[in-house]
Amino acid sequence: MQQDRSSARILLTVTVVAVILFNLVYWIGKFFPDLISVVTDLRLQLLAHWGLFMFLEFLAVISLFVDLIVRWDEFGTRLKGRLALTGILIAGWVFRMILGVIDLYMIGTVQ
Repeated sequence: MQQDRSSARILLTVTVVAVILFNLVYWIGKFFPDLISVVTDLRLQLLAHWGLFMFLEFLAVISLFVDLIVRWDEFGTRLKGRLALTGILIAGWVFRMILGVIDLYMIGTVQ
C-alpha cells in the first residue's frame, strides 16, 4: 500500500513538472519568440496538435486539483504553496484555452 502511494506521488510530481515545462514553452514562445528560437520552434510543433495537448493538460490539471482536495489534511504547512501552484496551473490552462479559441475563431488556426 505504501508503494502505491509513493508511486502515485511520483506520478503527480512528474505531472506537475510536465505541465510547468509545457507552460514555459508556450508562454516564452508566444511572448518572447526571439529570445530562444528552439523554444519557439518547439512551441510551433506542439501547436500542430493543440487539441490533444489541451485535453491531456486538462486531465493533468484536474488530477492535481482532485489530489489537492483528497489530501487536503495531509499538506499542513505546504498547503498554501500547493494551492497556489495548482491555481496557477489551472489559470494557465484556462488562459491558453481562451487564447486558442479566440485564435481559432479569428484566424482559423491556433497561433
